[in-house]
Amino acid sequence: MIQSLVPFKTNFLEVIGDNPDLYGPFWVATTVIFTMFITSSLAESIAAYINDKPHAYDFISLWFATVTIYLYVLFGSLLVWGATKYFGCQPALLEVANIYGYGMTVWIPVSILSVIPSNILRWICTIVGFLISGYFLTKNLYHIILRSTAKTPRLLVIGILISHFIVACIFKVKFFSYDINLGVLPDAGKNIADIGN
Repeated sequence: MIQSLVPFKTNFLEVIGDNPDLYGPFWVATTVIFTMFITSSLAESIAAYINDKPHAYDFISLWFATVTIYLYVLFGSLLVWGATKYFGCQPALLEVANIYGYGMTVWIPVSILSVIPSNILRWICTIVGFLISGYFLTKNLYHIILRSTAKTPRLLVIGILISHFIVACIFKVKFFSYDINLGVLPDAGKNIADIGN
């Protein structure tokens, strides 16, 4: 997990070596699901309290997070594995699944930081999360893609980054967006001179 948060030092495929697992990717994805649900629910309840509005927990967002994250990790892994297999890169499905699963780790701290009521900060966290996890994905999948002698598979990196960008945008819009109205003067429509009277 630390390798996916600081992906600049080593090659993740060397770290997992001949022992790729499904335990880590499953639990990382599951932790991201619950962290996103809990932190977005907490942020929305704080926003509702500040805005003096009632708040009801949206358990549909838990279902949405579950479907989105599991499908992304599962089908993203399968699609990249199938494409690299087609181009003769000799990938192992567990290698690709590990890269996708562990690549979700950065969204845990991003979710926690997104409770802070600043839309600019939430955008910055989302962009940083996209850049770190996108770099982790492309750097490590590129090592698999380079096993092919053809140059065509290198275009897969663009598709991987586009799909990852879409997922990051979904996270921002669905889980890291809430409004806080810090209040306005009740007589905001009047002139300043009228307020003094």
